[in-house]
Amino acid sequence: MLEGKELKFVTESKYLGHIILHDFRDDTDIDREIRNMFFRANMLVRKFGKCSAAVKITLFKSYCLNMYDSALWYHYTSRTLNRLQAAIISA
Repeated sequence: MLEGKELKFVTESKYLGHIILHDFRDDTDIDREIRNMFFRANMLVRKFGKCSAAVKITLFKSYCLNMYDSALWYHYTSRTLNRLQAAIISA
């Protein structure tokens, strides 16, 4: 209760782009970041497909591997971390 009003319990909330779960696990946020990385990589392939490999690598490193919220990840499973590593390698 807050000021006489009942608060709704949610299992998931998004705050400043970071997904916060009720049990404070970061697996859902890591999955979101994997999807975003593939989206950005596919967009780069579509727009810069005719550029040289050096240009593509530079764009990929600066645009796709920029995971600013990874410093907030603390509680996750090894399976999720392995999926993130595999996504980085395959992208």
